[in-house]
Amino acid sequence: MPGVLAGKRAVVTGGSRGIGEATVLELARQGADVALLVNVSVEQGEEVARAAREFGVESFATQCDVSNPDAVTAAFEQVRERFGSLEVCVNNAGIVHNAAAGAADAVSLKLVKHAGLLGLKRVAAVAEAAGIGLYGGCLLESSVGAAAHLQVFATLRDLAWGCEHFGPQILVGDLVTEPLRFADFDLHLPTGPGLGVTLDPDRMRAYARS
Repeated sequence: MPGVLAGKRAVVTGGSRGIGEATVLELARQGADVALLVNVSVEQGEEVARAAREFGVESFATQCDVSNPDAVTAAFEQVRERFGSLEVCVNNAGIVHNAAAGAADAVSLKLVKHAGLLGLKRVAAVAEAAGIGLYGGCLLESSVGAAAHLQVFATLRDLAWGCEHFGPQILVGDLVTEPLRFADFDLHLPTGPGLGVTLDPDRMRAYARS
């Protein structure tokens, strides 16, 4: 059965390793032709492209420093020559390159994507130094994940784009003894020790996989 992206064309920046590599292979598995824009090693990118082609799609890697607007233009011209059109663009390259290129007005801060509390702080610092606005992103976490985000957000100078941590309000259950407080269109910072919330052992056992 064809994948859900059969016949589509995609480009992935930073596609030669880590999350970028996984993204390329999943796009290919779903049937998309994929171009990799890589800055460190075209050879490494081509290895990923070869793995992608095993899914029966077209894939290639090309050199591109996404902090250089001319290089980006040239790379996308190459993609258009090979693919003819483009339906999917995954900007996986680091925030440092995006900042240097002035490629965004805001960055969505997420613990999982930025590798934890300190990683999120580092991304926020780079964005702030480049004049990029900060937005408190979410992945529909429970109160535990939301509380962790809030503790980091509370240390930032200016979360100009606000946040939307409504995950605890739409889940049918939670893992804490006291829910986070939502009032007057604000999510209030919990003030207990650690992340500010206390895990409920009974609920932890109830949701544990057997």
